[in-house]
Order: sequence, then C-alpha cells, then structure tokens
Amino acid sequence: MDKLNLREKIYNHDLWLKRRPGGVCADFGGLDLAGADLRRLDLRGASFAEADLSHANLSGAKLDGADLFGVRLDFAILRQTALDGADLRGASLNNCDLTEASLAGAVLRRGLRMAQAGEGPVQVVPVQLREAVLEGTDMSNADALGADMTGARMADVILRGANLTGADLSGADLSNATLDQAEMTDALMLDTCMTGVDLDNVDMRRAARIAPGGADQGLVDQVGSHSRWLADGDGAPLKLEGADLAGADLAGLDLSGAVMLRARLCGANLRGTRLVLANLEGCDLRRADLRDADLRGAVLRDADLGAADLRGADLRSAKNHPTNLRGAKLRDTLMDGARFDPGVVAP
Repeated sequence: MDKLNLREKIYNHDLWLKRRPGGVCADFGGLDLAGADLRRLDLRGASFAEADLSHANLSGAKLDGADLFGVRLDFAILRQTALDGADLRGASLNNCDLTEASLAGAVLRRGLRMAQAGEGPVQVVPVQLREAVLEGTDMSNADALGADMTGARMADVILRGANLTGADLSGADLSNATLDQAEMTDALMLDTCMTGVDLDNVDMRRAARIAPGGADQGLVDQVGSHSRWLADGDGAPLKLEGADLAGADLAGLDLSGAVMLRARLCGANLRGTRLVLANLEGCDLRRADLRDADLRGAVLRDADLGAADLRGADLRSAKNHPTNLRGAKLRDTLMDGARFDPGVVAP
C-alpha cells in the first residue's frame, strides 16, 4: 500500500475516533503493510484482518479492540502496544516483540502461532511477551513454543490446550489461570505465581519451578543461570556450598552438576528434581521429598537422608552413599549396584 493512501486512511480514522464529519473506521484488511511505521498511532477499533504487518513497527500504538484476525505479525515490534480486547485469532506472531504490551481481554485462541511451524525440524523463533499484560486473555490452543513470558501479568488467562513447551514464565503471575491439557514440558517457572491453578491435567515434565516465597531472588537468579549453562553453556553452574535451603520448593528443577556441599535441605521439596552428578556431600536431607528424583552419579558422601522420601528415586551409580538412611522410604527406589559405606544406618 502506498504511503499516501495509508496516511489518508489514518487521517480519516482519527476523524472517526473523534466523531468528526468525514471520519471512517480504517479497514486495512488483506493489505500489504510489511515494514510499515505505525508507531504511537491511535488505531483503536481498526480492521487489519489477514493483513501483512510482518516487520512493521507498532510500538506504543493503540490497537484496543482492533480486528487482527489472521494477521501476520512475524518479526513485528509491538513494544508497549495497547491491544486490550483485540481479536488475534489465527494471528502469526513468529519472533514478534510484545515486551510490556497490554493484551488484557484479547482473544488469541484457535490457531495462534508464536513459533515457526512446518515440515521437518521445528525452528524455534519465540515471541517476546516480557512483562506483558495478558490478564483474562483467551489463549486456548495457542502455540507459544519457547515464548518469553517473564514477568507477564497473566491472572485468569485461559491456556486450555496451549503449547508452552520450553516457555520462560519466570516471575509471571498465573494466578487462577486455566491450564487444562496445556503442554508445559521443559518450561522455566522460577518464582511463578500459580495460586488457584489446577495442574492435574497439565504436562509439566522436566519443568523447572521454584514457587514464590520458596527462595530469595538470588537463588532464583542462580538457578536461571544454571539452566542456561545446562542448555547451551551460557550462564554458570550452581554453587550453593553451605546454603540454608530448609523447606525450599525446588521440585522439578534440573540441578544436574550442581555443587551443594553441606547445604541444609531438610524438609525441602525435591520431587522429580534432576540431580545427576550433583555434589551433595555432607548435605542435610532429612525429611526431604525426593520422590522420583534422579540422583544418578550424585556424590552423597556423609549426606543425612534420615526419614527422606526416596520412593521412585534413581540412585544408580551414586557415589559414596549416605551415612544415615534411618526411616527413609525406599519403595521402588532404583539402587542397582549401590554400595553403602561402612557404618551406614539402614532403614
């Protein structure tokens, strides 16, 4: 679309918003607006149905209540854009930047794509939704593979059947969200608020989670850095020598290779946590919940596992087994080839 016609539509739309003579609600449906500069424009209620807005800059624009059905927003910039109540069904948001955008009450269900799809291996080009406002948004069945939703406000959001595999929801508020049948495998959820959320039908395999209040911000940052270190060598391995983590909720985290010598982890929730090759020498793990934890090759010399729950845990090839297992629950614990040091107290 040429710039003259674009300016005319924008001018007439402004008149329409102000209820002045000659005003017409802008209709950009099906038009090629790739790369257009629409920063800070007031386009509330405008129609962009099936338009091409790829690589467009809409930062600071007002698109509340706009019709964005089937629109292409791949690689578009929508920083601090207002999209409250907008219709984004079927929109394509590959690598779209929605940092600090507001989408409260927007409809994104049915076919929303936030990551590139197609034949062969999936090339992840995640959408940026850092600190975005998504309260009450309907994102049912959305494909948000690898999306960055850190710090997003997502209370009452509907994510029924959504694909959040590998998404980063650290610091996000998901209170009272609907996650029925959502896919959250490998999601990162450090300090994520999940108050009132039913996780019974949610796939959270290998999801890394620390509940709010379960750790201070320093630990959250360290665990995030450790996750990056495991994923691509960026970040740094977790070192918590002598740390007091009694009662901490570290369930489902991947702490493989972490150094936690003499850490106090009594009563901690480590259910499903990966501690492969972790150094837990001298750790106080009394009454810790280690159900289904993976401790293969972990160093447990002088660790105290008294009354710990190890049901379903994998201790195969663990080195220098603990000195105290009195009262520990060991049903279905995998201990093939396990050897206890002399003096260990058996349950």
